Amino acid sequence: MNESFLPVEGLTADQILTIQQQLYLLLARQTQKYTSGESSSIPEELAAELLDSICYCLEQHEAGLHVLLHQDGMEALAEGIRQVGRKQVRSSIAWQQVCNHLPPVENQSMLDTLGGIGTFLKQYNPRFFAHQIPGDIDYQLSAPVSEQLKGVDYINEYLKHLAIENSFLRQFTKEALEPVLNASCPDYRGLLINLYEPVAANALGCSMLDRDIHALVIPPDGYAVLYGYFAGRTTEKIEQILNRAAQKLTEQLDMQSDSAKQYFYAYTQRLVPRIAVVHSSEGLRGIFPSADYTN
Repeated sequence: MNESFLPVEGLTADQILTIQQQLYLLLARQTQKYTSGESSSIPEELAAELLDSICYCLEQHEAGLHVLLHQDGMEALAEGIRQVGRKQVRSSIAWQQVCNHLPPVENQSMLDTLGGIGTFLKQYNPRFFAHQIPGDIDYQLSAPVSEQLKGVDYINEYLKHLAIENSFLRQFTKEALEPVLNASCPDYRGLLINLYEPVAANALGCSMLDRDIHALVIPPDGYAVLYGYFAGRTTEKIEQILNRAAQKLTEQLDMQSDSAKQYFYAYTQRLVPRIAVVHSSEGLRGIFPSADYTN
């Protein structure tokens, strides 16, 4: 076993050896269980998967893999599996809630992704493959989930982000959303795009222009006004402007959730470098999309 796989910082050589030996023993026992005692020899790829699952379950403990230094390995693994199982229940509840509270506009990749997560959770096996995640999560989030997360931790974080985004979208009518999304991407229903970002940008722009945020409409002369706010500003000043605008918008929308507020603030910060390189008011249309203005 490669020592780089282990949390070796602060451990003695004897402690590292103890953890290695415990993991080897756990892998052997899990292999016997997986094969129903019929074989102690399995393909290397399967052994790696079983070992990843073991480590993920052990990492549910506060001490992580260090738990093997002071607790029986099988007991520690069993408790870790139980904790993963409890997270699986929470995942199923979160998945159902997201499915029950979709935005008023559809995107096929979002629907397919939710369908894939639902199927995965029904088949999820924390005993042997707790670390795995669905292979068909295609809907792109505004803020991607860390690839360091595994198993139901990844799924729970993904569903948390998606719930925040969809909650924001549900504050607007289908009639208001469709023109903005069509302006951003004519095939927003079928392509692998994010629905949250163009809507969040336009809501922000409307707030800065003191227009109806729920209409999401930026008039042609509004781009010149917005450009006047940003032209010649340093990135630090643009960041300050967007921070104030974001705070104003969250108040206008009566956004109560701290996580939703932080999610929105983080998105506005990702607009800073994009705005900083815009050299004309027309260039802002790529950031604040808007359909033809008729009123």
